[in-house]
Amino acid sequence: TYITYKNVNLLYFRIVKTDENELKNISDNKVKLEYFLGKTPDKQFTINLPDDGDFQKHSVEIKMPELTKGLYVIIVGTDNSFSSEKEAIAYTLITISNISYMQRYMKNGNIEFHLINRESGLPISNARVSLFIEKYDYDNRVYEYIKSDSYTSDIEGHFLIHAVNNSRRFYLIIESGDDYFNTSLTLNYIDYGYYSPYYFNQGQSFDDSNNKNKKFWNIKLFTDRAIYRPGQTVYFKGIVLESYKGKNEIKTDYSTDIYLYNPNNQKVNVIHLKSNKFGTFNGTFIVPMSGLNGKYKIQTEGNIGNVSVQVEDYKRPKFEVSFNPIIGSFKLGEKVTMSGKAKAYSGANVDNAQVKYRVVRKAVLPHWWYYWRNVQTPKETEITNGILKTNDTGYFEIIFSATPDSSISKESEPYFNFSVFVDVTDINGETRSGTGHINIGYKALKIILNIPDIIDKN
Repeated sequence: TYITYKNVNLLYFRIVKTDENELKNISDNKVKLEYFLGKTPDKQFTINLPDDGDFQKHSVEIKMPELTKGLYVIIVGTDNSFSSEKEAIAYTLITISNISYMQRYMKNGNIEFHLINRESGLPISNARVSLFIEKYDYDNRVYEYIKSDSYTSDIEGHFLIHAVNNSRRFYLIIESGDDYFNTSLTLNYIDYGYYSPYYFNQGQSFDDSNNKNKKFWNIKLFTDRAIYRPGQTVYFKGIVLESYKGKNEIKTDYSTDIYLYNPNNQKVNVIHLKSNKFGTFNGTFIVPMSGLNGKYKIQTEGNIGNVSVQVEDYKRPKFEVSFNPIIGSFKLGEKVTMSGKAKAYSGANVDNAQVKYRVVRKAVLPHWWYYWRNVQTPKETEITNGILKTNDTGYFEIIFSATPDSSISKESEPYFNFSVFVDVTDINGETRSGTGHINIGYKALKIILNIPDIIDKN
């Protein structure tokens, strides 16, 4: 079991066996917790956790006791009283079963399932599968799940669910011998949820035979830019495509209304356009000078085509910040100098500008290190910061010590990425940012070779 914890060094566990009927009869999560805490646990134990004393989040994998097949509630607390007033409590529902499955969504709306034994990896044949579909009870004004079709997996562990109209969600109950698996009970909280691998369109059939003789239209919209200022003109173009019997063609003389919506989805403007002999049309909208900034949407009638643009009160930058190439090599513990320059787009130097900087160190370990989930991922650490000025040529220089992270052993073969972030503000108050990087490790050279498994020695 994978556990994430913070500022905790001891956990108390209770494992209580349950069943579906017991879960259905209790709807409130707080009541459920109190109910299962009142039951005699099937298993209870404690786990001592590594405590690094750094007040950071850590993760660890622990071995759980062996359980028989069935449904279980696992309750974890930081105190053996399992009181939520001053201590922390977490709980979850697990299913112990050898039944697993894979599903594949098909273009016609059908869903193909394959049942597999978790231990052997072999297909599960002759399994009994029951489909429960969500229906709305208009008398009681609630959704409920009604048993629909039944299936039996073949010798390959395969069965197929056909697309269903006028339904929303469904789940499966799979039985094989004394083994049982309910797909709605795989959620990470105690609740009678549902399995929703596919959302069916209301009233629409997925059978290609019903749609192959129907025509469908799709409009692709394009704009000249992605971001605009208030008052600017948005130029857009559309291409109309007609789909019929699996073929796509351009659609000429297609008339439609084109709408412009603001970030609150309020209609700002509308124009009427018709596609030409090439199946295209074009038009313009003027972004309002007043009103909301944010994401505006251009949408066709019936929403068979749309595109979004951003509207912001942005200003064109007058200068840029760049870092100079790093010359030479450095060792951990040495002083490192990184330099840069602020220069106006007109070619002038940005002198006497304020430079705020910070240096951030991040450890990078070999790829094999990341396979160990019980080891904490290295965190970024700011090692220094400060303020300085550019000289008369716009030049600035930042000097810092490339100190390694002492909590990471040298045997782990790490290297450290030192990132220098600068914010340069000129005398007019305009701020531009830049970032420089340098990698320094215990080893001076890193070689990556892509070598095939088999090499011809000749």
